[in-house]
Order: sequence, then C-alpha cells, then structure tokens
Amino acid sequence: MIAKYSLYADSYRVSPNATAVLEQLGIDLSQPVRRGAIYGKKKPTVFEHAVPAKVVRAALLASTRSVVAVKRILARCGPVAILTREEDTRLSARGLSQKMPATWVWGDGLLARYDEAGIDLSKRLISMYGAVKR
Repeated sequence: MIAKYSLYADSYRVSPNATAVLEQLGIDLSQPVRRGAIYGKKKPTVFEHAVPAKVVRAALLASTRSVVAVKRILARCGPVAILTREEDTRLSARGLSQKMPATWVWGDGLLARYDEAGIDLSKRLISMYGAVKR
C-alpha cells in the first residue's frame, strides 16, 4: 500500500542514464508518460522509491499512528525515481535496495541512497499517468 501511494505521484525524478535509455526508445519525456510504457519485467527501467517502503512502514508503525503523524511521514518519503536496471543493481550491491544508509535518520537527505551508490538524479520531473502496477 505504501509503495502504491508513492507511485501515484503525478511526476517522478529520473536519472540521466534512464533519460538516455528512454529517449533511445523514442519516449518523449517532454510529454506525460504512461507508467506501463516504461515499467515492467521486460523494460530497461525501474521505478524506485527514494525512501524504501520498508523504511516508511517501520516509521509508520513506530509513530503515534495519528492522521497528522501518518501524513507527515508520507509527505517526507521522497520522490519516485526512474532508474536503469543497472543503477538499481548498484543499490542492491550496496545493500540499499530496502534500506537507507546506516547513518541516515528521518529529516536527512531523501536521496541519500542514490548519493551513496553514485547515482545522479536530475532535477527534471517527468509527468506520469496511468495505472500503477506492482
């Protein structure tokens, strides 16, 4: 449920490598992109949560679980990023596929995993639409 909440965002961040791959496939990133056109087992890109759903879930369970607390946590879980499969493998190789860096605490940089894995994200936002699939 947490992952779907994030995935329904209207726009995602994108790595320069993923931008190049998508443009080579003829995807016009200046127009809204249908999620299903760039995500799936046979697609060269993946959707990645800046703060993994597992970390968000733990924060929610440790909170007071009030509406205010839940909204505050969900608002601070960061953007969804579009990465290449190779970049996603780099996160996994560093043990960061489902957790944040060891020194990270809520309020620190939301892109800390990407920084630690040497993955750049552009400031560019890609408009997204369509069904969310998990």
